[in-house]
Amino acid sequence: MSPEVIIDVANMARVADGLWKFSRITEIRDQWMLEHPGAHRYAVYAVLDAGVLPLFVDQPLVHKARAECWLELHSGDADDVILRLAHRHDAAVVSRDRFNFARREYPWLQGSSTRVWDVRRSNGRISLILRHLKVATDAEIEEDRRKKSRKAGLLPEDPDRRWQCTAVGPNVCHRSGAELATHQVRGDLGRKGRYYCRACEHEAVEIIARAPLPEYGPLEATLLHGTLPRLVLEVPEGGLWLGRRSRSGSAPVTDVTTGLPEEQAREISRTHLHLFYDDDGELMVEHVPPNNHSFLNPQLDLHGAPSSNRLVTAAPYVLESGDELYLGPGTVRLRINRARLPGGD
Repeated sequence: MSPEVIIDVANMARVADGLWKFSRITEIRDQWMLEHPGAHRYAVYAVLDAGVLPLFVDQPLVHKARAECWLELHSGDADDVILRLAHRHDAAVVSRDRFNFARREYPWLQGSSTRVWDVRRSNGRISLILRHLKVATDAEIEEDRRKKSRKAGLLPEDPDRRWQCTAVGPNVCHRSGAELATHQVRGDLGRKGRYYCRACEHEAVEIIARAPLPEYGPLEATLLHGTLPRLVLEVPEGGLWLGRRSRSGSAPVTDVTTGLPEEQAREISRTHLHLFYDDDGELMVEHVPPNNHSFLNPQLDLHGAPSSNRLVTAAPYVLESGDELYLGPGTVRLRINRARLPGGD
């Protein structure tokens, strides 16, 4: 039987504290089956990069999923397998990846609002949320392709394996402590699993998995009026309400209409959007009023007005860097980005 949804395990299993828990994947699977009661037992399929398998703290759950034949271990970049399966079976995907690198191979990703899902965790409960993907530009596609090729562990000779020279100090080996590609190590035929740096013959230890250093800080929202940036908004722990401030000024709302003509300002509700964090620390957005509208990564009509991806009132949507929100007819916009940390690539 064909799968209905593919879960990106490595993308969805990591907890904010750095732990990897497969229980998060079984929760997603159970929730999908709960929301789709007619689904067959193999409707949910999961794909995991074998390189991160040792990091899971609940290995019995991983083994159980493999025994039940709904988890596939892949030796290589699992993203390619996930998208290939989704394309072949016309299946949905649960992932927080934007997959910009694959937009040309899989055009259905461009502006998708029906096939890519995320998860919201709140008060110990989870819910599945459709994502509204932005239409990626050629520049964004090429940049993501470059990042994919540089991703930790992706070596041209063997995309899954990398080593580190154990020699101490540059006087012993100029590659001391450095990551080694496949062609820079040799295996010991007499002792399986032992490898040595070709430059100095000291032992080279294989790096199974290592979390990359963070390159970016928290998400920020840049407020724009048309294409003109007005200010950068940081979302506090308690969330942020955006709209058109009342004359009394008593409501805890950040005014996003300052500087606009009265006619345009009135197109924004008093309380229009709510930005907040879920239990995983993911930034979310909800459109508040029933008698107005907001859009996430919409397509624009000939007049530059948003024409797709309208947010449902009071429904949460996950935000990520690169997303764009249009409030009302689109004069007021929010661009979501991460602040780059010092030393980031």
